[in-house]
Amino acid sequence: MRIGAGGFGGGMVILFGPEHAATIAREGYSKEDVKQFIYDNAKTPREWLLKGGIWHIAREWHPQWIKKAVADGTPMIHQFNSPEQITISVAGGAGKQSLLGIGCIAPPPAVL
Repeated sequence: MRIGAGGFGGGMVILFGPEHAATIAREGYSKEDVKQFIYDNAKTPREWLLKGGIWHIAREWHPQWIKKAVADGTPMIHQFNSPEQITISVAGGAGKQSLLGIGCIAPPPAVL
């Protein structure tokens, strides 16, 4: 999974519809498993940052961990500082419909 630079430094909110949530749970995955999977796989190639122009325009807004990864030459840069920047909840009714929100300016609030 590659997500554009909008996710950098902020967070992600995923609202799974009940049917999607049931499928994930039936397969034995927890919210923490899903968060960890997204964290492990949501990366952007360093070269995309450097060639895309946005790095040069907005680098002062990027968090320190991203600046360090770019300076260190890390080839694939995580979209999130940790799995805790990903909020997962279940909402909605019948039908396999889910919602993904990427690029929150700050880590998303807890959904109770």
